[in-house]
Amino acid sequence: MTMSLALLDLSFSHPGADKPTVAGLDLMVKPGTLTALLGPSGSGKTTILRLIAGLLAPDRGDIRLGNRSLLGLPPERRNAVLVFQAPLLFPQMTVAQNVGFGLRMQGLPKPVIAARTGAMLERLHLTGLGNRTPEALSGGQAQRVALARALILEPDLFMLDEPLSSLDPGLREDMQALIRELQRDLGVTTLVVTHDQAEAVALADSIAVLHDGRIVQDAAPETIFSRPATAAVARFFGGENFLPGHARDGLFHCEIGPLPLPLGAGDGPGTLTVRPEALVLGPGAEAREAQVVANRFLGLHCRVELVVAGCRLVALVAPDLARGLVEGQKIGVTLPRQALWVLPTDPAPQTLHRTVP
Repeated sequence: MTMSLALLDLSFSHPGADKPTVAGLDLMVKPGTLTALLGPSGSGKTTILRLIAGLLAPDRGDIRLGNRSLLGLPPERRNAVLVFQAPLLFPQMTVAQNVGFGLRMQGLPKPVIAARTGAMLERLHLTGLGNRTPEALSGGQAQRVALARALILEPDLFMLDEPLSSLDPGLREDMQALIRELQRDLGVTTLVVTHDQAEAVALADSIAVLHDGRIVQDAAPETIFSRPATAAVARFFGGENFLPGHARDGLFHCEIGPLPLPLGAGDGPGTLTVRPEALVLGPGAEAREAQVVANRFLGLHCRVELVVAGCRLVALVAPDLARGLVEGQKIGVTLPRQALWVLPTDPAPQTLHRTVP
């Protein structure tokens, strides 16, 4: 039976700190899903995992796994396992002994331990490595052993703290696919901490964006990209186009003129945002005249900087669509209605430092 995780008004301050590391945080992770806890360094991500695991005690709030509170329970009774960034394997043990360590601590019979260890090694693509010691493993193999050692305990909650940050890019993608496959196959409720937006999007059913110890948005990756809660969240996920103005009667009035909004948009002051990859270059019924400021090739796409009625916009387009565009050239640009989103006016703007690959 899979279980939900609920963090309720959770707060924690390190001794001597000027402000709380975790400040009245609320988070719900649905049973059997994977949530990525995403935020810049120092935003409280690892502290939250340690609070859930029982390595720290909160100052206030509750941690509930299913219908039970974890407060006051020692780590070994929570059935919530935590895999750290470093594999932390026992150097004196073989791979098989490392994987089966938790089962031995539970006092299970040797044949049961051997059978479950063998099955877990096979599931993690470690067959044939059971007799090796950790020093003979590659970084990816050692991380898979750490995953196997945690998952063999059949936890109610599986937590990973920056599990892929030390791996090279190609291996990181393979491990992302493996973690996602394991999570879906086992149906275990999972919380992954990362500072990498691309990793969060690749792994998660839901992303909880953390800033100064609070969740500023918790939603599916697609929603966060297209409907960010704040300008800070939009920028954190690569947003660059922001036009202040006022929404009224289905139109957003700003410096480049009235823009038709999607149905259901409300009225009032705000900041319109549209993702760079949503802009359409070339002639069109709703195209506006733009001047090319720069055109930079980035591999899979080109970054085209434009000025429209004195306002700077950035478009990310396929290289063949940007080929031949030069500084000073006049072209058409369309801001598609369905790609527009109006952010509320933020009286206290936040700054989230984006990870750039």
